[in-house]
Amino acid sequence: MVGPLRSIELSVRNLDAIFQVPGTELYLMHSRREASLFCIDAKEGKLVAGPLGASSWILDVSPGQDDPGRYSMGLLLSGWDHPSIAIACLEYGLGEGKDEVKLSYSFRRSLDDSSRYWAIFMTRELVGVMVNPAQNHEEDRLGILAYNIASGAQTMIETDIAPPADENVRSGTSIYDDDLFFLVECPRDSRLYRCPRSLLPTNDKLEHPKIQQLKDADQQYCVRTHWGSQPGIVESYTEGALSADPHYGVPAVSIHRHVLQLEEDEVEVEDGATREIMRSRMEVRFWTSSKEEAKKNGGSLSSDEGSSELEGSATPDKPTLIPHSSAYVRGIVQDTATVGGAWVLMLIPPSGRMAAMILNVGEEHSPVLGLVRFNTESKECTTHTLELPEEIPMSDIYGLTLDDNCGQVSLLDTHGFMHIVSYA
Repeated sequence: MVGPLRSIELSVRNLDAIFQVPGTELYLMHSRREASLFCIDAKEGKLVAGPLGASSWILDVSPGQDDPGRYSMGLLLSGWDHPSIAIACLEYGLGEGKDEVKLSYSFRRSLDDSSRYWAIFMTRELVGVMVNPAQNHEEDRLGILAYNIASGAQTMIETDIAPPADENVRSGTSIYDDDLFFLVECPRDSRLYRCPRSLLPTNDKLEHPKIQQLKDADQQYCVRTHWGSQPGIVESYTEGALSADPHYGVPAVSIHRHVLQLEEDEVEVEDGATREIMRSRMEVRFWTSSKEEAKKNGGSLSSDEGSSELEGSATPDKPTLIPHSSAYVRGIVQDTATVGGAWVLMLIPPSGRMAAMILNVGEEHSPVLGLVRFNTESKECTTHTLELPEEIPMSDIYGLTLDDNCGQVSLLDTHGFMHIVSYA
């Protein structure tokens, strides 16, 4: 059910939403044109902090760290200068009136521009990224670049993991039980690699070696989930591998698009794009700890998904993440390229217990808001497709945020408005 709508005209246009501080009206925004970060208070629609120099592009963000009066998030930055890794910190409730806001970096390092970086991760001790040191070569092997936040010590973890050859692949990182997990989502299988905490430059180590080795990863540190053929699915595409705060028990969420076989009695559509939308559905997979699954099954590991099969090195003593539940919603994620958007219109909140998407469901209908919820107690999913008020120009939406603490979705349109929608 859709609740009250608030539409706020922003004092600055063409800003991309990076995050909303949970439970507040504060938003960290990015200007590609000015290569800067700003903070907006949605109560008044005005800037309250910034600008803070960044880069023209933010390639990836980590799950945020939520502390009283302080919210931090790792950013992977890129532009005309060297790529860099940074932690943006938003402090609020400052000053005598408790209404001052401060925006700063608590950490920033430049990166070698000869490598490719993605899948940023952050904990209270670490920040890092996945690295492809020698691009487009047969001998390519992935690396993990990690920094100790307090000391600045850098560790490169060299692996024997080959980069995926298929372009229809998405990957991301998650932290659980202090181990780093690297999820590679393919159309027909999922591969989840575990980097033990012992290799990471955490605070409890007296020395942080510059080079560490993670070898025989496919045999010793990888679990594969094979996805069997599903009736009625013609093609599958991977759309995203997203990470969340492990505190809530859902460290990773992956999103896929399936193209369905239309039944003979369904109406034929001449327009190819509309036909593709009618044939598409989005699948959202929620990944949870195998420790819980092992306890439930008396020590054995399995996925809740009937069409999947687990294979690999995970045991109760070497836990991993498993796809615990999936849900499906009809439609295709709305493309923001025509309205100049920087981000795909799908995301998860810090808890990982929900996914939000702006979906095209056919040319005769306005785009809708699709929500998928995962109940961490019952381990079940529910889906909701919400038709939003006509006042929101859904075809002009280019950005969104999701706060599942307050039950709010915020939408940015190309006319300079932020629309805050409550849901229940």
